[in-house]
Formats: sequence, C-alpha cells, structure tokens
Amino acid sequence: GLDIKEDDLVVIGSPIWNDRLSTPINTVLKTLELDKETTKFILYPAGATTKKALKQINRLAFMQSPVIIASPLKHQEQARQIIGSFISK
Repeated sequence: GLDIKEDDLVVIGSPIWNDRLSTPINTVLKTLELDKETTKFILYPAGATTKKALKQINRLAFMQSPVIIASPLKHQEQARQIIGSFISK
C-alpha cells in the first residue's frame, strides 16, 4: 500500500465525467486516508461544468480549493504554469 504521511502534499488530477470526479478517482478517495488540509485537486473538464465535482470535494471536507484547467492538452504550456504555481503554494 501507499505510505502517505500526514504532511505529504498529495495532488489529485481528475477529468470530469458527467460533471463529476472520475470513477477511478472516487475509488482512490474511498480507499486512501488523505489529509483533508494538504490534499489538492486539479480538475480538467472537457467542456462540461464542474459544479457536482466541486460539491463532491466539499462534501468530503477537503480544505484546498481545486484548480480547474479547461482542455489542458490543447493548452499544455499554460496548464504546466498553472500546475506549477498551484503545487508550490
């Protein structure tokens, strides 16, 4: 299993499927005990909204606001910059 310590930064990236976090990410969230304060999310919708995904994250009591990157494959350099600044905070 994974040995994630309480002070480790964990960044979870998820495509948005039907306005929700992807099924594999839901499995990860149910399986691992992640620190609610140090876990960050990067969401990348392909045109869909993220309202339900944001509600899922809030309902699970994660403290960090997710960053949303639309179409990261089309805008790779911009996505890299956003992710780099998000992770270094």
